[in-house]
Amino acid sequence: GDPARALACVFLTFALAVNIASAFAFATGDGPTRGGIWNAEIIIAVGVACVFPEHFAIVAYVLGVLCFVASGARVAAGIAERKPS
Repeated sequence: GDPARALACVFLTFALAVNIASAFAFATGDGPTRGGIWNAEIIIAVGVACVFPEHFAIVAYVLGVLCFVASGARVAAGIAERKPS
Protein backbone atom coordinates (compact mmCIF):
# COMPACT_ATOMS: atom_id res chain seq x y z
CA GLY A 1 0.00 0.00 0.00
CA ASP A 2 0.80 3.66 -0.10
CA PRO A 3 2.76 4.79 3.00
CA ALA A 4 1.10 8.23 2.91
CA ARG A 5 -2.34 6.64 3.11
CA ALA A 6 -1.19 4.32 5.89
CA LEU A 7 0.02 7.24 8.00
CA ALA A 8 -3.24 9.12 7.35
CA CYS A 9 -5.20 6.03 8.37
CA VAL A 10 -3.26 5.68 11.64
CA PHE A 11 -3.77 9.39 12.37
CA LEU A 12 -7.52 9.08 11.76
CA THR A 13 -7.81 5.92 13.84
CA PHE A 14 -6.06 7.58 16.79
CA ALA A 15 -8.19 10.72 16.44
CA LEU A 16 -11.41 8.70 16.43
CA ALA A 17 -10.23 6.78 19.51
CA VAL A 18 -9.52 10.05 21.33
CA ASN A 19 -12.93 11.38 20.27
CA ILE A 20 -14.71 8.32 21.66
CA ALA A 21 -12.62 8.27 24.85
CA SER A 22 -13.40 11.92 25.58
CA ALA A 23 -17.09 11.26 24.97
CA PHE A 24 -17.09 8.40 27.47
CA ALA A 25 -14.95 10.28 29.99
CA PHE A 26 -17.32 13.24 30.14
CA ALA A 27 -20.64 11.49 29.57
CA THR A 28 -23.26 12.61 32.07
CA GLY A 29 -25.76 9.80 31.61
CA ASP A 30 -28.59 12.20 30.75
CA GLY A 31 -28.48 11.88 26.98
CA PRO A 32 -25.90 12.45 24.29
CA THR A 33 -22.84 14.52 25.06
CA ARG A 34 -22.45 17.97 23.58
CA GLY A 35 -20.15 18.61 20.67
CA GLY A 36 -17.90 16.09 19.08
CA ILE A 37 -17.71 14.42 15.73
CA TRP A 38 -20.42 11.80 15.39
CA ASN A 39 -21.96 9.41 12.90
CA ALA A 40 -23.12 11.85 10.22
CA GLU A 41 -19.73 13.52 9.84
CA ILE A 42 -17.90 10.19 9.81
CA ILE A 43 -20.29 8.66 7.26
CA ILE A 44 -19.93 11.69 4.99
CA ALA A 45 -16.13 11.52 5.25
CA VAL A 46 -16.09 7.79 4.47
CA GLY A 47 -18.39 8.39 1.50
CA VAL A 48 -16.14 11.13 0.14
CA ALA A 49 -13.07 8.92 0.65
CA CYS A 50 -14.77 6.05 -1.21
CA VAL A 51 -15.88 8.22 -4.12
CA PHE A 52 -12.49 9.98 -4.34
CA PRO A 53 -9.93 7.44 -3.04
CA GLU A 54 -7.02 9.52 -4.36
CA HIS A 55 -7.99 12.15 -1.76
CA PHE A 56 -8.22 9.74 1.17
CA ALA A 57 -5.23 11.23 2.98
CA ILE A 58 -6.70 14.74 2.88
CA VAL A 59 -10.09 13.52 4.09
CA ALA A 60 -8.47 11.49 6.89
CA TYR A 61 -6.32 14.39 8.10
CA VAL A 62 -9.20 16.88 8.01
CA LEU A 63 -11.54 14.55 9.91
CA GLY A 64 -8.75 13.69 12.35
CA VAL A 65 -8.05 17.33 13.12
CA LEU A 66 -11.78 17.96 13.60
CA CYS A 67 -11.91 15.04 16.03
CA PHE A 68 -8.98 16.41 18.04
CA VAL A 69 -10.47 19.91 18.15
CA ALA A 70 -13.88 18.59 19.21
CA SER A 71 -12.30 16.34 21.84
CA GLY A 72 -10.26 19.20 23.24
CA ALA A 73 -13.35 21.37 23.47
CA ARG A 74 -15.28 18.55 25.16
CA VAL A 75 -12.49 17.99 27.71
CA ALA A 76 -12.22 21.72 28.44
CA ALA A 77 -15.99 22.00 28.92
CA GLY A 78 -16.06 18.91 31.12
CA ILE A 79 -13.25 20.21 33.31
CA ALA A 80 -14.93 23.62 33.59
CA GLU A 81 -18.22 21.98 34.66
CA ARG A 82 -16.57 19.81 37.31
CA LYS A 83 -14.36 22.56 38.71
CA PRO A 84 -15.30 23.28 42.33
CA SER A 85 -16.68 26.74 42.99
